[in-house]
Amino acid sequence: MKVLKFGDWLVESQSQSDSENKITDASNDIINSLVERLKKHEGVKNKVYMDSVGIPTIGVGFNLNREDAPQKIQALGLDYNLVKSGKKTLTPQQIETLLKQDIQSSWNSAKDIVENFVSLPSNAKSVIVEMIFNLGRSGFLKFKNFKNMIEQNDFIQASQEMLRSNWAKQVGERAKNLSNLLRNI
Repeated sequence: MKVLKFGDWLVESQSQSDSENKITDASNDIINSLVERLKKHEGVKNKVYMDSVGIPTIGVGFNLNREDAPQKIQALGLDYNLVKSGKKTLTPQQIETLLKQDIQSSWNSAKDIVENFVSLPSNAKSVIVEMIFNLGRSGFLKFKNFKNMIEQNDFIQASQEMLRSNWAKQVGERAKNLSNLLRNI
């Protein structure tokens, strides 16, 4: 496995051949499209707000109650308590930094969780990464039938499975959009 750097992104590639650049360029394109789609689906807030289940959140869906939140906020040069209390806001660059770190983490989780992730079409990869971003690793792992369908390259069944979940009812249009991405592979 080789780690390749693209701007701010670190993407691991299992290929050592000439096709490596195509894989990594595609990965970079997926990640960049995820940045825009996640901003649309999650919204962008520079000040703390309560998400739909009452969790203090900032930026693009960054959960301030998660275990690593104090460390990540402090790494931005900010006082975690001031950010969480709403007394300090984030700059667009700080928001982007947190978002890119979380996408990278979700990407890495996807590679660990989904057996055939590296060989999946771009749309399938982006759907999986977004679901992990939104649900967390443990939440995504509850989608056993969905994961099985993805690993069998049955994207139509996976898209239907996604829509049968409580998550789909909670996120509404987002689930429909992601389902359509899978269905159209």
